[in-house]
Amino acid sequence: MKHPTFPAALLLALALHALTAVAAPTLEITAAAPLAAVLSLPLPEGTLPHSRAAAGRDIALAWLAEPTDRYDHGVLGDAIEAGALNVTLRAGATLTYRLPPGEVFEDLVPRIVSLMADGHEQVVVVRSLLDKGASLAIFHVMMGRLEMMAASEPIGLPNRWLNPIGAADVDGDGKPEIIAVLTPHIGGILTVYGIAGDRLVEKGRMGSFSTHRIGTTEIGLSALADIDRDGIMDIVLPAADRRTLKVVTFRGGRFRELAAFALPARAEGDFRQLPDGKGIPRGFPSVIVVPLEDGRFAILRW
Repeated sequence: MKHPTFPAALLLALALHALTAVAAPTLEITAAAPLAAVLSLPLPEGTLPHSRAAAGRDIALAWLAEPTDRYDHGVLGDAIEAGALNVTLRAGATLTYRLPPGEVFEDLVPRIVSLMADGHEQVVVVRSLLDKGASLAIFHVMMGRLEMMAASEPIGLPNRWLNPIGAADVDGDGKPEIIAVLTPHIGGILTVYGIAGDRLVEKGRMGSFSTHRIGTTEIGLSALADIDRDGIMDIVLPAADRRTLKVVTFRGGRFRELAAFALPARAEGDFRQLPDGKGIPRGFPSVIVVPLEDGRFAILRW
């Protein structure tokens, strides 16, 4: 076997030192924890009950509207879903995308993201077909209209839901992916999607996880953060029984578990990210607060 030259060996040693120098994440349990302030945005008339609006740069406001009971699923606390997605642009125009009778937006908060090289913003939302279940849908503004830009294949059965986690470059290819958990109440499958034309295509999947307790409006039981400081976002979410908190990487297009922490009670509420103030640049998240069902909090630090 050929041995590396001196410069190559030195670079390898430096790289290994850099990897080992990164402190492992830690978890503590506390009865009280600092919680990041939740921005309360104004909700226009006709907004879906229990839902929240989102604000972006070019998209001033995005919200779900036109409540309907045409999809009898009730996974998010009631049997009322949205029939339309509205956005108000910074320029002042309000645009609407209205679904046909066989579909609903089975979601509570639109996610404003930027997925393309041009920097324009898009909206990610869960679109459910009454006969085929949930899919991910991305909407953008084109020629003054709100249009569907891309969508994933529906799960394939009615009353099957998925819960988006967010958008980030999780494999290191320089392009954002969409991350979601399919069927989070039935052996949830962590799935990474890439954009291919007008389709969202799977790049990888891994089980078993849960980012939601059926019947609640808390859908944010997950976070994206660079836990191992390699410049690529990692995924933090509970295992299927919500009694273990896991940190997963998809670097290089392959899932790998970075850490797992047993929880004294099930993860129950929306995760919050905030800085810890210990040498971390202002505004840089380095703490994830996980509400537990017994009223305590798990604090993940890295």
